[in-house]
Amino acid sequence: SKKVPLSEKFTGFTLDGDLPWNTQFTLQTFAKESKGEKTEAEDLFSKIDLSAPVDIEVDYLVIDDNLTVEIRWAYSLHEMFSGLSTVIDLWEDDTIISTTNLPHSENSFSFALGHPVTWNTMFTLQTTAREYKGAQ
Repeated sequence: SKKVPLSEKFTGFTLDGDLPWNTQFTLQTFAKESKGEKTEAEDLFSKIDLSAPVDIEVDYLVIDDNLTVEIRWAYSLHEMFSGLSTVIDLWEDDTIISTTNLPHSENSFSFALGHPVTWNTMFTLQTTAREYKGAQ
């Protein structure tokens, strides 16, 4: 709970361990000992659309005689913030064989063909904010 003087029209909150992505808030007016009705709860952070990465490019390189895949992408969000990251899952059939979480400051990922990666390995990219997963 946070009290804000009537003369102030705004207050700030930080996405961190104390306030997770799915935090909600209400507003309520106080006058001396009287309390007004609370507003309906609204999402504090999760109104930001964690849409999937865009402009995905895949290049194939030979590094030290190994066929290597390099994936590059851009974020679709206009603002970057601490706690924002990209999760890269590598898939064989319906099974995730590898998961990598990269901070928002990185926008590429490389891996070589070889165990456990095969010709049939697929990948997904997903934007995340702390523990909350956005679109793939």
